[in-house]
Amino acid sequence: MKGTLLASLASVGIFAGMTWLFATRPMLPRVRVALGVWATATLALVVVYFLTPPDLGFLPAGLVGTPSWLDFLFAVFTLSASFFGGWLQLYNLASRGYSLRILIDLLCHPQTSATPEEVVDSYADGRGLDWMFEVRLAGLLQGAFVSDDDGEVMLTARGRTIARVFRRLRALYRVGADGG
Repeated sequence: MKGTLLASLASVGIFAGMTWLFATRPMLPRVRVALGVWATATLALVVVYFLTPPDLGFLPAGLVGTPSWLDFLFAVFTLSASFFGGWLQLYNLASRGYSLRILIDLLCHPQTSATPEEVVDSYADGRGLDWMFEVRLAGLLQGAFVSDDDGEVMLTARGRTIARVFRRLRALYRVGADGG
């Protein structure tokens, strides 16, 4: 349990550190900064883990992880999973999307360059941006995030809530039109 508690605290520290650094130093390379925050949090976790007692001074005996080496490995694994599968993915979700697919499509383009129209038409292995839009809109309709009222797409209450959350995340991480 010690490992889980310390990994949870370190994970919150990762979120706070990434948020603060992205807000105060927007010109730094974000992936490198995020990896640096994770490495720092992991090092802090290791140091704190070995400097604190097995029960952290308050855990009952039944919650002390045994063997301690397994509790430690679980803590490092949990922290890494929260970063690579959580915070980093949340940042990527808020900031990327079309860009990586466009790079992949350009890599696979038969010529060494493409016009903007060719990029639009070849998006997603030739299915095009119109196809992608239809797929995304169908998913939003199925998830009840939007409704289609005689050809007009409108946010539902659920969609409005999700949009607000991700608008705040984008602002917090300074991604998109507002911050890069």
